[in-house]
Amino acid sequence: MKSSIGLQVSIFQRLLIMSLFVISLVGWFSWHFGSVAEFHPFGLATASRTLNVLLGVVLTTIALIVPLTSNLYSPKLVKLFVSQPIIIGGLITLILAILFNLSSHFFNTSHPWYPTISAISITFAYFSLASIIPYLFMISRFLRPSYFIPTLSARAMKRIVKIQTKGGNRQDWVEVIKTVDVLANIALTSMKRNDQQLIILILRFLQEILCNITLISGKSRYLEPGESALFFSGLTREAKQHLEDSGLWPEAYVLFHFVRITEICDHQQNVVFSESGKLMVATLIQAEKNNCEGVMELIILSMNTLMRTAIDTKDTSKFQNLSYYYVLAADGIFTSQTWMNELVRHLKHYGRLAEKNGVVRARETVVYDLCALASYLFEAKADNASDFLHHQLIPYLRFSSDASSYLSKATLQAIVKLYWQIKSIDDDNDQLELSRKNNSGEMLRKLFLEDDNKHAEILHVMLQDNKPLHWELNDRLLRFSYIPMKPKNLAEKFLEAYKAEQSSLENLSE
Repeated sequence: MKSSIGLQVSIFQRLLIMSLFVISLVGWFSWHFGSVAEFHPFGLATASRTLNVLLGVVLTTIALIVPLTSNLYSPKLVKLFVSQPIIIGGLITLILAILFNLSSHFFNTSHPWYPTISAISITFAYFSLASIIPYLFMISRFLRPSYFIPTLSARAMKRIVKIQTKGGNRQDWVEVIKTVDVLANIALTSMKRNDQQLIILILRFLQEILCNITLISGKSRYLEPGESALFFSGLTREAKQHLEDSGLWPEAYVLFHFVRITEICDHQQNVVFSESGKLMVATLIQAEKNNCEGVMELIILSMNTLMRTAIDTKDTSKFQNLSYYYVLAADGIFTSQTWMNELVRHLKHYGRLAEKNGVVRARETVVYDLCALASYLFEAKADNASDFLHHQLIPYLRFSSDASSYLSKATLQAIVKLYWQIKSIDDDNDQLELSRKNNSGEMLRKLFLEDDNKHAEILHVMLQDNKPLHWELNDRLLRFSYIPMKPKNLAEKFLEAYKAEQSSLENLSE
């Protein structure tokens, strides 16, 4: 986005330089080979008509662009447009050019001030003529959301920086909240036109605003006595009091809009849903680094709301997206075991709820994702990897393996995959890590894979069709049961040894 804005500024600068160069060349030629006396009086009249035409073109362009943009997106964009420095500067330049042109008519050619006034008038006229094309280009940029949305966000960021550094007042917060409202309204309007890229752009800026608000600490986030905080409509009095007392009302306001935009996405806008999940994970990880536990809780609540939406609409794609982002979030904050366990607890709850509501492959998705999380933790050599496996994952796997035949098969395949992934992780000659890895793998084997015949049978089926890509092109892309190369090599050695052992037993029996 910054590169896009930079490109537009670069085009404006080039146009302006080229226009000024051409006009300066023509002006120098006229001034050098002509005279001011010859310019009077017809030249001034020509300049006056030219300036009037330019002013008419500019005003007409503004009159078309401002209503068009405000009707398409939000009426509050009018204030943004009329306060742009380049708009004000261009109009002032044209008005000054007309003013000096009019003033020059009050002096005859013999007056000592006439050459000076005429020179200034001619300079303004030439400059106005030279800058009209770059100026119209800059005005037309206002039709592009990629221009005014970053501008809106930048205004909010300035207010937030002021609150952080100098301690703002309620008016500063009001301006930030107004910007959030405008961005949310633009996103909701864009949703009707299925403009997914614009919605994603707005979500990214809302996330940027949210992340910077979380950095505000101390008294800056609390209002003065007698000043009321700003809340989204429908919030109960008790909830308002809690958010105001905890100082979390700004984050709650932004997250409310974030969730409202995301949860009304239909099946054609799953890209927006997925992007929203990714942004929430990034915000959660940053909040954890900044020790903002209240914000972390609000983000988890927001993810739960989106998960509930996916379940109510029985949208498997959205459910699988969010399940994956729960795992990424848990992996991103694994050093905080309490919050990681909280995320896992919520994921398991909504997995059961989705299964009851008839979401296709809900339990299977959660099983594989939790096994993937265990694999991530062991790969990261996390201290709580074994604890997660013993107290969070294994009880859930036991419950799932006792379910229907299909779920039991999917669960056992996930266990086999996890077992060989743990076995393949390098221990870097760390005896503690080696012991932890072996103990965890051994526990999985004793609980679920003690029967080598069953283990080999499942492994044979998985390796027989161990293609990485899924049957369908979706967000996951890879199959749940796909075993990567390193654990696959170990599994194949086990299978070969098992087959050799079975062959030996058969020979002995004969």
